[in-house]
Amino acid sequence: MEQVITTLLTMFMAFIQIMSSLLGGGLGNLGGLGDLIGGGDTKIELSWPVQNKSSVIAEYSSSHAGIDIEDKEATSGLGPIVAAADGTVSLAVTTSDAKLGRYIVINHDKKMETVYANCWKINVTQGQNVKKGDVIGTIGNSALIKTAYLHFEVKTQNADGTYSNVNPLDYVKNPNSGTTL
Repeated sequence: MEQVITTLLTMFMAFIQIMSSLLGGGLGNLGGLGDLIGGGDTKIELSWPVQNKSSVIAEYSSSHAGIDIEDKEATSGLGPIVAAADGTVSLAVTTSDAKLGRYIVINHDKKMETVYANCWKINVTQGQNVKKGDVIGTIGNSALIKTAYLHFEVKTQNADGTYSNVNPLDYVKNPNSGTTL
């Protein structure tokens, strides 16, 4: 009987996650129900990934999987990129990908990934553990568009284990404005 209840709760949580993603909302912890069956709240507040004063120059949309952030203080835009939360580096691509340039992917607890693309320099390696605020690279111009900016993505894990992009501005607070953008 206990296994039947656990299966039903798992199916219910999967349904709630699907409906939540279709409606663009957060799942929340449903009064602890998610924790009971191993799910829980996947929405955590991330740190702003650029250390210097910066601004968003391109926002998230159906055709743009993240936000682009311009560093207003660094010479040639090559300012420090910091880890938005504690995690493990799952990819550190040092050869220039045509779309993303050099990029870093960090896997975080609570089933989330962050992507830091268009890097000039990468200071981390695959498998390395990082802490929130650690400098992981520098902003660059390694992608197709030769302008110095950070392309930043947030991905949350779906019930089937795959990841989907979400609007990073729902998860980060810009310290330059004092509010979530």
